[in-house]
Amino acid sequence: MKIDITKDFIRDASAHQTNKYQNQMKDDEISVAFNIFTNDIVLNIEKVFQTLKQNEEKYLTSSSFEKDALTEQEKDDLDKIVKESIVTLNGSVSSLNKNLKEQKGFLKSRTTNEYAHKEVVISCLSKRLKDLAQFFSKFQKYRLDQKEKLQKLLNQEQTKQKMFRMRPKREDLEKNSENNKENHGVSELEQDNQFLLSKYHDDEQKRQNILNNIQEIGAMLDNLSKEVEEQKETTQQILQNAEDTLKLSEQANVGLRKAVEYSKDVGKAWSILFFGLGVFLLFYDFIKS
Repeated sequence: MKIDITKDFIRDASAHQTNKYQNQMKDDEISVAFNIFTNDIVLNIEKVFQTLKQNEEKYLTSSSFEKDALTEQEKDDLDKIVKESIVTLNGSVSSLNKNLKEQKGFLKSRTTNEYAHKEVVISCLSKRLKDLAQFFSKFQKYRLDQKEKLQKLLNQEQTKQKMFRMRPKREDLEKNSENNKENHGVSELEQDNQFLLSKYHDDEQKRQNILNNIQEIGAMLDNLSKEVEEQKETTQQILQNAEDTLKLSEQANVGLRKAVEYSKDVGKAWSILFFGLGVFLLFYDFIKS
């Protein structure tokens, strides 16, 4: 069974793509492009979620008990694809966050509120991607537990083999033919033991790979958590700055209204002055004539 969930990914929010779309858009299309781009990332995250949920029962069921369960190779393929998808999506979200801070492409904001809105959207994307990584860790932990159980069983089998080889011989009670049969049986057991050891080493390597995947996913979760916290702090600061700007604007409006009223009063005073001066000049001309 071949599982491919990346072939239908719509876009990658890299700096190259961001600049490419920016060159094709007008200023009034920037906000629309941002909404389309982030919506694509949401759809891609949900697509990976859906793939994991569809294969969850088959993944968490041993192929020894259910014929429909995924084989170890199929689980390896699914792990690889999901891991690559999470890394790709994480790069997309990180690129959006970086371009927003640097005000590049369609992440450029014309107002403080627009910047805060984009900051919140990217924070939600990071949170959803973190949920996906945690859900995938459940699958990885299951495989790791299974490998550890298998290792215990193999250790028990090896102990039994050693005990069998150390069992005292009873040559005085056995015939030559029986000795030959026993030697033949021991040879077969040794071959089986070698096979189990070889399988154990292979499984141990797979277990180590799974453990490495879990560690990488854990590191990615830590980075996402830090980014979410940083985005929260930045958003709060932006909102605080917006409130301060609003207060300053209100104060400026009050001052402007006072200035207008003062201008009206000054205009009235000058009007009265010029009117009085005109009357005086008329009276002066009348007397002089």
